[in-house]
Amino acid sequence: MLLRYLKWRREFVPHGSISLLETPNEVAQNKMFVQGSDRKGRPITLILRARYFQRKGAETVLLLLVHIGFVVNGFDKICSRMPPGQEKFV
Repeated sequence: MLLRYLKWRREFVPHGSISLLETPNEVAQNKMFVQGSDRKGRPITLILRARYFQRKGAETVLLLLVHIGFVVNGFDKICSRMPPGQEKFV
C-alpha cells in the first residue's frame, strides 16, 4: 500500500510539493487550519469538510484535482511539523 502511495505521489506531485498559489480558491475558503500541537508534540489540525461543495459539469475533474492538490499540500505541512518518531496527528 505504501509503495502504491509513493508511486501515486511521484506522479501527482512531480516537483516534490504543491504551492498554495496553485490552489488559491481552496485557500480562500478556509477549509484547513493547523492549530499548534498537543502535549506530545503532534500537530492539531482542523479540517472543515462542510466547506467543500461538489460541482457538476465539465470542470468537475479539474476542480477535484485542485482540491486533491490542496489536501496533499495540507498533509505535507502537517507531516513536516511532526517531531521525529511521531506518526500521528490530531
